[in-house]
Amino acid sequence: MIGCQILSQKEVDKMRILWLSRHVPQEAQVAALRERFGDIEIVRRAITLHNNPRAGADEVERLLAEVGAIEMVGVLPIPHLAEVTQRGIHPIRAIMTRTPTGSVLPNGEIEYNFDFERFERVIKIEVVTEKL
Repeated sequence: MIGCQILSQKEVDKMRILWLSRHVPQEAQVAALRERFGDIEIVRRAITLHNNPRAGADEVERLLAEVGAIEMVGVLPIPHLAEVTQRGIHPIRAIMTRTPTGSVLPNGEIEYNFDFERFERVIKIEVVTEKL
């Protein structure tokens, strides 16, 4: 059979999590996901939705199906978060603490470390505006 792969029961039992970010997961993040979900496999896709306005919820749904993931951790723009939650997808996002390193980057900006604090699930995004 072409294109088929025989998986062990252990591989079948692993929960696949789509990691939709240009950032590689930190060890503390992987540990927190394992604590919450047990045996996991993180499938990383480093696409940038910020620069592709048409790649919103459709692209997220396609990637989830492509990798067989039932959970996703993502860094998504607010409009994309709103769209995916309206479709019943509730992504997990990392809350990070930003601390200055004491160094200055070549462009003159202060360098920061981003340390993992916890995960939270996005249930709903609501943007309320008023005309100025």
